[in-house]
Amino acid sequence: MSNQQKRHPVREAKTISDKMKAFWEYYKVPALIACIAILFVGYGVYDILSTPKQPTADFYVIAMTREELTDTQKQELEEGVKQSFPVKDGENPTVEVIYHVYAQEDAAIKEESGGNEGYATTIQSAANQTVQLENAEKTAAIYIYDSAYLEFLNDEESYVDLSTEYSDVSGIEGESFSLKTSKLFQDSSLPDDLQMRVKKESQLDTSAESYAWQKEAVENLISGNEVRTQEQVEQADAQYQQAMEEYSNS
Repeated sequence: MSNQQKRHPVREAKTISDKMKAFWEYYKVPALIACIAILFVGYGVYDILSTPKQPTADFYVIAMTREELTDTQKQELEEGVKQSFPVKDGENPTVEVIYHVYAQEDAAIKEESGGNEGYATTIQSAANQTVQLENAEKTAAIYIYDSAYLEFLNDEESYVDLSTEYSDVSGIEGESFSLKTSKLFQDSSLPDDLQMRVKKESQLDTSAESYAWQKEAVENLISGNEVRTQEQVEQADAQYQQAMEEYSNS
C-alpha cells in the first residue's frame, strides 16, 4: 500500500472503544440519515396498522332517481332488497342501499353538454363525486333506476339481458325489471317506474362468489322470495351500525 493512501480509520483503531469512536466519526452522517429514515418508515407502518378501517357492508345496492324517495318508500325498498339476500354457510350478510338523487334536467346544460349522451355523462359524473358511491360501484351488481335516468343512461352493454335469463317472467323488458311487478313490492308505495338492472360480472371488481350471491338476490327479487326473516336482517343491520359507530368514535 502506498504511503499516500489513507488507511481506513476503523481498521486502524486497536480497541473496541476506539473502533466505535472511529466508526461514529466516519459514519455519523449516513448513520443519522439511516436512523431518521427507519423512524419515518416505522411510524408510517404503525400509523397504517393502527388506524381503523372504515367498515363496509358485504353488499351494496345503488338506487338512482330524479325525485328523492320518501322515508316510507326507502324503508319498503330496503326491506325487500335485504330480505332477498340469503344467509349462506351461516353468514348473515350486511346490505346497504345507497341513494343518489340527481338534479332536474336543465335544457341549457343538456345543450352545452352535447345532447342526450353528453347530459348522461354530466349526471353520471355528479353521481361519482361521492366516494362511498364510487367504492360501491366497483362491487355492486344491483342497480335501481327510475325511467328518467334510464332515458339518458345509454349503457345497455354493461348490463345483463334479463329477458334471455328470465324469458317467462312478466315485468322484464331487455335489461330492466319493473320492481312493482315483484310480489315484494306490488303493494308498496314505490314509484311505478322503478327498474332494476344487473351489472355484468365483467364490469365489476368482485369475486365470483360475491357476484353469484348477488345474482341469487336478483332471482329472489324477481320471484318475490323473502329468504331472510326480518329478525335476521335486523341482526345484520345492528352489527353493521355498531361497527360504524365504533369507527366514528375511534
